[in-house]
Amino acid sequence: MKKPLCFISGCIFGALCLMPVSISSLDLAYEKARVQFLKVQQKCIEEALWFEARGESKLGIAAVLSVIQNRVQHRNYPSTYCEVIQQPKQFSYRNGYSKGVFIPYNPRFGDVKMDIIKRLSQEAIDGTFNNLLDKNVLFYSTIHVKPVWAKDMKKVLQIDQHQFYAERE
Repeated sequence: MKKPLCFISGCIFGALCLMPVSISSLDLAYEKARVQFLKVQQKCIEEALWFEARGESKLGIAAVLSVIQNRVQHRNYPSTYCEVIQQPKQFSYRNGYSKGVFIPYNPRFGDVKMDIIKRLSQEAIDGTFNNLLDKNVLFYSTIHVKPVWAKDMKKVLQIDQHQFYAERE
C-alpha cells in the first residue's frame, strides 16, 4: 500500500482539506499524475530524436536515444529525460529555448521516421528499450563538426552521420 502524503484524520493536509480523501482517490490522483509525467517525458524524447536524429537509420536513432538514456541513468546528469534533454548547451537544437518549452515540429502524416521515433520513445518510457551502447557512452556529435570537447573523449563508434564518445578512463 502506498503511503499518502501527510494523511491526517482521513484528510490530506489536515485542516486545509475541505473534504475527506480516500486511499482510492489518492491512488487515482497519483496514477493520473504519473501518466501525465510519462506523457511529457515521451514528448521530450520524441522532440529530441526528431531534431537530433530524424535523418538517421533506425539504428542511428536508437543510438542517440541510448546516449540520452545513459545520461538519465548516470550520476552526473539529471534523472529524467526532459531534464537531460533540456539542460543548457547539451543539445544544439535547444539553444535559445528555456526548460519546459517544447519546440514545434511537424512530421508529415505517415512519416516512417516519426513512427520509429514514437515507437522507440514509447519503449524508453515503458522500460523495454534495448540500449545499444555501453553505459559510459554519454556524448555524440555529427561527423560534420569537430567538437572541442571531443579531444578529451574516446571515440567509440560511428553510426550513420553521428560519432559516439565515452569519457576516457
